[in-house]
Amino acid sequence: MMIIPERLHKLRIRKGLSQPDLAKRARISARQLQRLEKSLEPSKSVRETTLSNLAKNLDVKAEVLTGELPLPDDSNGVSQRETERVQIGALIQAESRLAYDLVKLRYGIKTTEIINMAPLFFVLLAEGSLAWRREKLRELDEAIARMREIGKIHEKSIGHLSYAHCADVAKEALGFEKESIDKADLFGEHLPDEAYDFGYDPSRENPFADYMRWFADGLDNPDVVKVASGELKLGLEGFPDYEICGEWLDKIAGDSQKARQALKNGTVRLSDIPEKLLVEDMRTERVKWLEDQEDEARARLPDLSDFLGKETANDQS
Repeated sequence: MMIIPERLHKLRIRKGLSQPDLAKRARISARQLQRLEKSLEPSKSVRETTLSNLAKNLDVKAEVLTGELPLPDDSNGVSQRETERVQIGALIQAESRLAYDLVKLRYGIKTTEIINMAPLFFVLLAEGSLAWRREKLRELDEAIARMREIGKIHEKSIGHLSYAHCADVAKEALGFEKESIDKADLFGEHLPDEAYDFGYDPSRENPFADYMRWFADGLDNPDVVKVASGELKLGLEGFPDYEICGEWLDKIAGDSQKARQALKNGTVRLSDIPEKLLVEDMRTERVKWLEDQEDEARARLPDLSDFLGKETANDQS
């Protein structure tokens, strides 16, 4: 069975699933899914069960993935301009909304201004990551030359240091890395499969995420932004999980995890907090109010055990 890579990628993004997420649901490895998506031509080696599982979790018929049926229309009659507005609103996660509010508190800049300037911010960050990779490439090239020198004397190999010739493997990889950089391949999707053999895990890391972690660690005030190590943000493929303006979150929610969850889950926006509770002297009352809002939101959720019980009863009938 064959799968059209572009369709698989588009349907997964439309569904809002990360590669590891979909791979887990479809019972395949994240590496296999990545290969299916980045292949330059339809795959002819996909088992029928794999195709069926992927289609089921993407809410489409298998024939849509193979190209026998057209892609389903997700606009539901909404104009393109209106669809773009809906997608922008839908893709902003609750934690991201909180991040926008915290940025406004710290720097006094409006959310709309951040959104309008986002392309510039992204390009600067992206080009910075490529420059960083070029520098690392130069450093690695110098280190390889040094290893080769250490491994020989008078132009002959030193037997007990012959393992220094493993530098030749790294030297070969430099070409692949340079090609990836030249293509502005931010997430390393075109790196060779040999990278997996040395521990590269694209479900947890990639060149762009590594750069952002390195950049954040080098800030004069590291508490302003913390980028998670070895963890990618769910729903934002390729980008690391992060927390910004933690000191402001500390002031607002204290050390109460429940109060923090109320803000991170979107149960409460900063603008929802009563003005009288925003003064420093009202910290205890403010935290208690946030906790109460989270408790009320949880109480409104249906009891999962009751739901499962009803489903079992329906199945038996």
